Amino acid sequence: MKRLIFYFAIALTVVSASTVTAAEPLTDARIELIRQNCTEAQSTMQQVLRSDTASRVNRGRIYEETIKLLAALNSRAALNTYNVPELISTTASFESEFSAFKDSFIAYETAIKDTSRMKCKDQPVTFYDSLTNVRDLRNKLNDHTIKLNQYLDAYSARLDKLDAQIKLRSGVTQ
Repeated sequence: MKRLIFYFAIALTVVSASTVTAAEPLTDARIELIRQNCTEAQSTMQQVLRSDTASRVNRGRIYEETIKLLAALNSRAALNTYNVPELISTTASFESEFSAFKDSFIAYETAIKDTSRMKCKDQPVTFYDSLTNVRDLRNKLNDHTIKLNQYLDAYSARLDKLDAQIKLRSGVTQ
C-alpha cells in the first residue's frame, strides 16, 4: 500500500510539475507535460483507489464496531446512574463525523473513478482540474480521520472522569 501511495504521489508531482494556484494559468509546456504523463497517472490512480477502498472498508468496520462499543458503555453507565453526558455527546459527535467520512469517501471515489476514466490526452486541462479536485477530496478524508481520532482521544479522557466517579461511589481510593 505504501508503494502505491508513493507512486500516486510521484504521478501527482509529475502531472502538476509544480504547485499551481488558481490565479496562475497552465502554460502550454505544462499542459503538454500533463498530456504526456496522464495515462500513467490514471493507472496509478486506479491502483490507489483499489487500496483506498479496501482501507475504507476495514476502517469503516472498525469505526462501526467502535460506535457500538461506545454506545453500549454509555448505556451501561447511564443505567447505573453515572453522570455521562460528555461521553454521550462525544459519541454523537463521533457518529456524525463518521457519517461525514462515509459521504466524503463516496464523493472521493466517484471523482477518482471519473478522473481515471477521462480522455486525458484530449482534455489535459480538465484532467488536471479533476486531479486537483481528487487531491482536495482526499485531503478532506484525511481531515475526517484526524477528527475521528480526536473524538476517540476525547472519549478516552472522559472515561477517566467516569473512572473517578466509579471509584468515588465504591469508596476506592488511590
